[in-house]
Amino acid sequence: RDDKFYAKTLCKFFGKFHLNEITADLITQYLLKRKKKVGPSSINRELAFLSASFNKAYKLWGWCRENPVSKIKREKEKKRVKYFSDEEFAKIFTLLAEWVKPVVILAKNTGLRVSNLANLRWAEVHLKNKIIILDGEVMKNAETLGMPLNQVALEVISTLFKKRRLHHKFVFCHKNGDSFTKWGISAAFKRACVEAGYPEFRFHDLRHDFCSKLVQSGVDLYTVKELAG
Repeated sequence: RDDKFYAKTLCKFFGKFHLNEITADLITQYLLKRKKKVGPSSINRELAFLSASFNKAYKLWGWCRENPVSKIKREKEKKRVKYFSDEEFAKIFTLLAEWVKPVVILAKNTGLRVSNLANLRWAEVHLKNKIIILDGEVMKNAETLGMPLNQVALEVISTLFKKRRLHHKFVFCHKNGDSFTKWGISAAFKRACVEAGYPEFRFHDLRHDFCSKLVQSGVDLYTVKELAG
């Protein structure tokens, strides 16, 4: 959905140009126009999409000689790292829809991204070894991740395993077996945050919370980096 939106937005400006006509100067003109409507993070997402598209055209298909986006400096974004106090999380959790509670608990205790959780398959869960193994193809950094399950995460997964239907391949899914969407999960969590009086929180903060709590517990930064994938 995001990719379609970025493509549509970019095509409104760049659609009439040939590849060799899209220069760093033209992209800068686009940025000046977009700054009047959206913030730095949105601009950076659009640039990332445009850059990825040019990399395909340049490196894979040989349609152009360079990636002009590589010459463009990204916008400065406000760094935002939040974690939950026990009181804040408890209040939010009580307001969550029942179907999303297991997802949230697993996110808070593994630091997995919402996309990885939405697409988590039973084939990736190894209850006997108390670990989730995600292939590099589904990871943002393209590296395989082995996520050990603590007692809380293990209990959640074990409970779902006992209730699952054998033909369902996704851990978190509807009755028909279709997986929950990452947007649906994020929206359900955001709704509870707003109702609890914490509208500034979002689902990704569960990942920040996981990393922050590890650091507070004395875990070294290299280990935190590895666990966070």
